[in-house]
Amino acid sequence: MKIIQHLTAIFFITLMVAFIVLPLLLPGYIIALDLPMGPNYPAPMFSSADFLSGSFFSILGNFIPSFILHKFLLILTFFTAAFGMYFLIPSNNLTVRLLSGLIYIINPFVYQRLVAGQWLLMFGYALLPWSIVLLQFFLRSKKFMTAVFLALFWTLLATVSLHFFFIAAIFFLIYLLAFLILEGEQIGKPKDFLLKILGFLIIFLLLNANWLTGFIIGNDLSASLSLVTREELMAFRSVADPKLGVLFNLLSGYGFWPELYKYYLLPKQLFPLWPAVTLGLLSLSILGFIKELLKRKNTTLLVALALFFLLGLDLAIGIASPHLSQSILWFYEKIPILRGFREPQKLVSAIFLFYAFFAPLGLSSIFPKISGWKQFTLSAVLILLLIFNSLPLFWGFYRQLKPVFYPEGWQKVNKVISDDKGQFLTLFFPWHHYLKLHFNNNIVSANPAVYFFKKPVISAQNLENISLSNFERNPETLHVEGLLAMENTGKNLLGENVDYRVDWSRDLSPIDVKYIILAKDADWHKYQFLDKDADFVKEYEDDSLILYRNLSFGQQWEYPEPEPTPTEATESADLENLQISTSPAGISEEE
Repeated sequence: MKIIQHLTAIFFITLMVAFIVLPLLLPGYIIALDLPMGPNYPAPMFSSADFLSGSFFSILGNFIPSFILHKFLLILTFFTAAFGMYFLIPSNNLTVRLLSGLIYIINPFVYQRLVAGQWLLMFGYALLPWSIVLLQFFLRSKKFMTAVFLALFWTLLATVSLHFFFIAAIFFLIYLLAFLILEGEQIGKPKDFLLKILGFLIIFLLLNANWLTGFIIGNDLSASLSLVTREELMAFRSVADPKLGVLFNLLSGYGFWPELYKYYLLPKQLFPLWPAVTLGLLSLSILGFIKELLKRKNTTLLVALALFFLLGLDLAIGIASPHLSQSILWFYEKIPILRGFREPQKLVSAIFLFYAFFAPLGLSSIFPKISGWKQFTLSAVLILLLIFNSLPLFWGFYRQLKPVFYPEGWQKVNKVISDDKGQFLTLFFPWHHYLKLHFNNNIVSANPAVYFFKKPVISAQNLENISLSNFERNPETLHVEGLLAMENTGKNLLGENVDYRVDWSRDLSPIDVKYIILAKDADWHKYQFLDKDADFVKEYEDDSLILYRNLSFGQQWEYPEPEPTPTEATESADLENLQISTSPAGISEEE
């Protein structure tokens, strides 16, 4: 009977996933807001948390086109997430288990993250229910091998999504505390229990020593966290609904910072009854929590999920609340690891974990009071409401994302610079991290140059959002940012007037720029100053881009005193004093 139930679930979830991903399965790359997909997958640093997953994609990318790997990851994410909830929920009712999986994968939170291209992050979301299943098994089993399995699973979680590793770690601490209080008598000998916990931690530390060592001694990841500024925290804070505020927006699966810029269609724009769906899910979840609590079964899990929901909601609101902002900022400053959640809306995952677990149980508590036909009708209505509440999730994200291939011009330019065996950098203009590319159907996406061209490319990291105009951190990009500031405004990055005329060919030579690629997209007409430099030679041009070669490459230049050099202007840049942009990232007023 269970086999038939599982096969039915597989069929139904496969059908639902097919209606989401089918248009995306055509050949071609998916280039989204945070998914600059291309034929190249840069090998990660050994000291990075994503070393294992990055190496996996990098190696397989030599044999299988990267767009196939990414699409397989998307499909795997849906199935892993749905069946994680299917096996987590304590019910033998097929309808209840299916509803649990569907609530977890069909919601505005999942839609926004996937249409934004955060596919690897959402695979971490998909693994979250499985981490809870393994955690329960680990704490109740007396076998040491469970510690090995949990350590291996957490290693997988850390390498695909460090954010969801920390989210799972938060749940681990909550569940462990609840377990010790409510089921302490079941741990057996305290010594054996502590040894099992210690064994799990040691195995995990050994498996992840490559990145944890740097984190502990203050390099790499910890250094990146220390660079997170208040401006970034403000830029990525959760977004409020104009009418219903930030709390209800988060409870509904919204609050993601790109909502401010209308980069993509929001489900609430198509379905005006979305507040009713939120209230329905919340009401059913509370009902399910109360009913399950009264049964006095799985109490530890029930309490842990409820506490996780409340903590996740509180942290997701964060500095978006005027009453909590100062205290939350204080915690960010005193506890650097919290800066990893500079964009706290990820914790909405705790809300939908709560809904997916308790709402079907709340609905099932009503079933005994109504006929079988009414049970079916009620379940069908809930599924339809879930679909309408996340309508743009379906059919390739409402055809907002479409598989594309890079233009012929990009491929020819790639061959030119690849055939040059020298050591050099290639500069990519227009200077935007987010921009509209004609061949990508003019949707706003991350600049994919680094993932397409085989030679090292300098491209912008400047997010240009309302609260944060600049995000450059390495010397080369700061150098280019400084040159552009002087070219366009006559000021350096400190906002000081500079009596210096930028000589682009010479001024790019110190950072080893031999080629410049100017894609004919976004505000590319603003870069016509490149044509005025006699030391820039056009190597190639077509309708999609222009390739310039820098004749000054490799030459040393002396700058007169006391005029500041571009390097001086950029190296002394104080990001806190930068002027703030008030236009959406990478989109000019003309566009």
